[in-house]
Amino acid sequence: MRRARMFFYVSGGILALVVAFHLGATNAQGQSGNIAAGGFYDPDHRRWVIVATNGDTYTGSTNSDIIQFSFAGNAFGGSPIPTKVETWGRIKADRR
Repeated sequence: MRRARMFFYVSGGILALVVAFHLGATNAQGQSGNIAAGGFYDPDHRRWVIVATNGDTYTGSTNSDIIQFSFAGNAFGGSPIPTKVETWGRIKADRR
């Protein structure tokens, strides 16, 4: 009896997936835009600091019931770091 019930649940789950895709379900897609990666409250200055995933930093004052955030800059500095392209052969020669 227990195996019959388990078979019924598995079959029902597969049927539900088939019906969902037949009705137009598509692949899941991620959201884009700034998503808060972290934040903290600074009690000395009575403000919130929030950092988004792309490095944008926002500050918000808590002087009233409503907190309004304003852009404070980018944590990554905004400019790329200059690098030099090297091959594996050159790296190995430097290590010998």
